[in-house]
Amino acid sequence: MAAKKFTKDLDFLYEIGSLRHLVRTWTQFVRSDVANVSEHIYRVVWIALMIAKHENVTTTDKIMKMATKR
Repeated sequence: MAAKKFTKDLDFLYEIGSLRHLVRTWTQFVRSDVANVSEHIYRVVWIALMIAKHENVTTTDKIMKMATKR
């Protein structure tokens, strides 16, 4: 049961990561094909939340603050 849940979480993180490959409207003006800071932080926060979930950490606000701190 735990392996199935872990696999679903990994699939979700894969989908979050694949969002950066979508064509954005702003790329037609900027001509830049790189991920911006907000896309990176969004993915890092989700990865941190998934790790915290599997480690049974309940202070998600602290996890999110740590993941967004630069």
